[in-house]
Amino acid sequence: RRDRQSNQTHPYKQRPQAILHHCRPVRIPDDSLLTSTNRIMGKARSAFVLATLVGALVGGFILVINNFVLTCMVPVTTETTHSKTNQTGAGAQTSSLRNQNHDGAGNHGSAATPSATTTEEATHGLIESAHGEGRPGMKYNFTAAICTLVKDHEAYLMEWIDYNLLALEFDAIYLYDNSDDFDLQVWHDRTRSHPIYSRVHVVHQPGRKVKLPGKRQGQPVQYFVFDECVKRNGKLGAKHDFIALIDSDEFIVFQNNVSQTNQLEPIADEEPRSAPKDYDSIHALLQDYLVPYGGALVINWMYFGTSNRTLYAPVPITKRFQYRDSAPGGTIKSIVKSMDYEHCLNPHAVQVRQDKFIHDTSTKGGFPTELVRVAEEASWETQMRQSSKGVAHNRGAPSDVVLLHHYRFMTLKEFEKKMCHRGEAVGAHRLCNPDTKKLDIPDDLSQLPSNVPAHMIPRPGEVFDDSAWRFLTSKVPRYKTYDDEEWRDYM
Repeated sequence: RRDRQSNQTHPYKQRPQAILHHCRPVRIPDDSLLTSTNRIMGKARSAFVLATLVGALVGGFILVINNFVLTCMVPVTTETTHSKTNQTGAGAQTSSLRNQNHDGAGNHGSAATPSATTTEEATHGLIESAHGEGRPGMKYNFTAAICTLVKDHEAYLMEWIDYNLLALEFDAIYLYDNSDDFDLQVWHDRTRSHPIYSRVHVVHQPGRKVKLPGKRQGQPVQYFVFDECVKRNGKLGAKHDFIALIDSDEFIVFQNNVSQTNQLEPIADEEPRSAPKDYDSIHALLQDYLVPYGGALVINWMYFGTSNRTLYAPVPITKRFQYRDSAPGGTIKSIVKSMDYEHCLNPHAVQVRQDKFIHDTSTKGGFPTELVRVAEEASWETQMRQSSKGVAHNRGAPSDVVLLHHYRFMTLKEFEKKMCHRGEAVGAHRLCNPDTKKLDIPDDLSQLPSNVPAHMIPRPGEVFDDSAWRFLTSKVPRYKTYDDEEWRDYM
């Protein structure tokens, strides 16, 4: 009893159990809360990983579908767009042509020429004509490129690029823009991400001559361009194994694409050879005629005439002009192995290493005429004059394998604009009157100046030959639209 009274009197002396009953905190039973938290976090991590995997799978699926659409659907859409763009531009230009006056002789008066189109307008069509053809699969262990000098050629450039990249399957093209204002810069900048035209590289190279260290006289710009291009893109840089040195009005054409009715007659003293192989790319040709031998392969010109056309039309060159000379000319152009190249002798021929040779498709391993080695200290004009006697021409002119279709003249108006206003890379044309800026062609060709050969005179052409056009349309079907009836008005 005394203890009970004492506890009631002194509450701090209560039993420990009673104190704990009033003061103890809430006790966490075991580790249930921590276990629940860990369980929730584990489920969250699993969900995140699962979501990441699902997202990756969905992204991959979308990428595959996107590539499929680009491969299968874009060519149709862009072809339609390109066709409408061409029809719109062509229609406007043709309307302008139709409004021209006619003189009493029935000839057209002043006409809209390609130069009337601004660079921006001319190159817009190049950018819009993405027709879906991709880079061909690499079947060969070497690459081939083109080096060329261009100026005021935008109206014709797209066809030439497509022919070489998509039909002949060259790996790259190096354009040296000879205009004063770098006319192709906008086109070049806009096509750097294009799947096809990003393989066309443009360099600004204005002027007629280039001053080189240690040289008293300037080097003609075309000589410099060829030397510089082979050095930078053949021996160095991209290191293309073979480089063709041709112009933008020249088209390499395999003769297996020539119809039987248009086959050239063999040269009188030429040994009969088997039927030409069916070549479908520049690599196939080089594999047979240049890869085993090195040096350089030369191809003869075949001149194509005006086809009696008088005005420019927004139609591809290989479609507009399909009449040629009856036989190839003696002038050549070269495709050279980069590592065998020494320097440019003239716009047509090159100098190769001492242990290598220049050859054509009939003389594998050796050229019928000895190379002329000219003293380095001689002027460039002297070098060209002397070297041209030996290597700028190939009189044998084999024509059963490949020829270089040269669309030099086009219409008389276009020829006059090119030769007398723009001028050639080596200077004004010898048929141009410097005062009137007009062609000065005598009616009697026997009165031609002695320095003007007859083959440089514009002419209609004698033999129908559409082999270049058929090859282009077979490899780049988009161009078949120009065979439609609606384009006859532009011809």
